[in-house]
Amino acid sequence: MAKVKNAIAKPKFSNIFAARFVVAFVIFMLIGGITVELMGEYINSKDINASYRNRVGERARLLYEAKQKGEDYGKALDELKLTMAIYQMVESNYAEVHIGSETIKAGDTAAVLLGEGQRKIFFIEDISYLDPVNKYMDGRFDIREYNQWMSKNQYEFVYLFAYNEMHYKERTYQLENAYVNWETRTFIPGVVHITESGKEYDVDCTPKDTKGYEKVESGYSAFFIDMCYRVAPEKTSKDVDSYIIPDGRGNPLDLHGYDYANDDPSIDVYSKPWYVGYSEYHYSGSAFELAPVTSTCILVLSFILAVIVTLIVSFIKYQKDKTIWKIFEYRIKTTEAMAHDLKTPMAAIAAYAESMESVAGDADKTNEYSRKISEKISAMDHMVEDILALSRSESGNVNVSAEEINVMALVTESLEAFPDLKASISGGQVKIKTDRKLFKQAIDNLLSNCDRYSEKDSPVDIVIEPEKLTIANKTSETYSDAESLKKPFVKGSDSRSDKGTGLGLSIADNNLNILGYKLELESKDGTFTARVKFK
Repeated sequence: MAKVKNAIAKPKFSNIFAARFVVAFVIFMLIGGITVELMGEYINSKDINASYRNRVGERARLLYEAKQKGEDYGKALDELKLTMAIYQMVESNYAEVHIGSETIKAGDTAAVLLGEGQRKIFFIEDISYLDPVNKYMDGRFDIREYNQWMSKNQYEFVYLFAYNEMHYKERTYQLENAYVNWETRTFIPGVVHITESGKEYDVDCTPKDTKGYEKVESGYSAFFIDMCYRVAPEKTSKDVDSYIIPDGRGNPLDLHGYDYANDDPSIDVYSKPWYVGYSEYHYSGSAFELAPVTSTCILVLSFILAVIVTLIVSFIKYQKDKTIWKIFEYRIKTTEAMAHDLKTPMAAIAAYAESMESVAGDADKTNEYSRKISEKISAMDHMVEDILALSRSESGNVNVSAEEINVMALVTESLEAFPDLKASISGGQVKIKTDRKLFKQAIDNLLSNCDRYSEKDSPVDIVIEPEKLTIANKTSETYSDAESLKKPFVKGSDSRSDKGTGLGLSIADNNLNILGYKLELESKDGTFTARVKFK
């Protein structure tokens, strides 16, 4: 049999989720991708280590002043070169200082020796002397790779992950001894002591020929090395396109652009007593190269947000569709049940009416059939009244008033309508403030259910307490899901029986809900129990 196209199908959460997740995934991943791209542009454009640039300018000014005042020019020059070397390593840039006709460059690396309370700076003679460290344990301790890694992680914005990773890879290099040339201010490394993750290693970098160099042991002299690899590509003065020059008071003044003489004839860079030239070179790469942890976290977060938003939207949609489907199913089942229950007495009425024609001359039979027809009409009228009562209780379209009633007195009054029902009432004189009509209708229906389904001659136990009213009766039927009996047209068995309409417990449950009470049903060990909880 073909399905009706406009029939409402039972919703499936997986289908609802899948359809919406595709849309949410595309939207959030697109947002995440744009965010990563913008972050990459920001990193490439931002001068994160501007403080190092300012230090170069300050050291250049101090060197110029030292030359003018005849102070320790050599010491100031060493300080400047060291600052430039650090700047080039951290900033991945190129810098040179011009003082008059002299051009000062940092060189490749620098080392600082602290000893005898005097700070002295030495530059390494040849960078290749550190190859034993870089090749040690198959390149595990490569200084260039480590410096570049440390420099790269400065762009991470997810500090928690970046810090943990940096802490895990934390490493220090220290010279145990070195060979220095006091005149040229250069050195040759000896034994390099490496500490990584709590483990220590020694690598001997001492070359065969150390002629002209004096061996310096660490001893009591604090001996520290700060090796700064220059990671910028080879640059020359012609590549310089940014300057720091002193203003009229001797303070650094930033100027950008290569040919300032043409841009502003009043500014003659080369006539200044000193200036610093920079190459505006920055490490240009994607956000995944510059900040891999942060970029990954952004995309992972985008995915998680897509899942969360989809779950929320899908759950709302699923609940809405499920409610509509339940209403649809309820309408169909209710209509079917009503039609079935109304059809039974109508069929009987039709049969009795037809039989009356055949026994028109038999007064006794005619009276009997007439009485049967009246009974069936009365049953139908009672059923219609129950249906209308259920409709009113479900819609909540009832007038509710409050008055103080004695629960025991009301139950005793309701029992008068069931003379064949044996009841045992216990408990106190409990008084509640509620709508008498709705509450009595609920109690009437609960007692009517006992009257129909209790075992013959078995008493109904009624216990009245301040918190609840309990009605229990023995029954031969077993209900695996007693709570389902509160649904309309559901009877004790799946087959449609002539014991009531199957609406009594539904009406009772709806009435009690309107009054703020709760009806609980339980079937256990041959006893059916109904509890009305007042609190």
